[in-house]
Amino acid sequence: MTYAPARWLRGGHAMTVFASVARPFPRPRARRERWELPDGDFVDVDRYAPSRAAPGAPLLLVLHGLEGSSRAPYVRGLVALALARGVGAAALNFRGCSGVPNRLARSYHSGETADLAAALDRLAAEAPANA
Repeated sequence: MTYAPARWLRGGHAMTVFASVARPFPRPRARRERWELPDGDFVDVDRYAPSRAAPGAPLLLVLHGLEGSSRAPYVRGLVALALARGVGAAALNFRGCSGVPNRLARSYHSGETADLAAALDRLAAEAPANA
């Protein structure tokens, strides 16, 4: 099968720009929380609650990509899908990615898992029946 782009969108740049401005993306309402970390720094987490959640419903933890944030369209889209299915969600902003500078010079990278572990520990402690 051969890929055939839309005739009215000439070139890859036009397709990229069109997709980023023409496609609507959901904007679920979030409640931002600042979670303190053991080393004295923090991460910001956006929490989302479904309109109808069953008792004991799972919680989805969404992680953004490199230099992304919880405001990225793909994060919001995934959260919206979870909420539509009655699943709560939390979107973790890694250090320095929430729009607020962190206290420490330490930043995140793909091999840094301590902040993720701290977030998972906190979520498990909040709802041990779901852990």
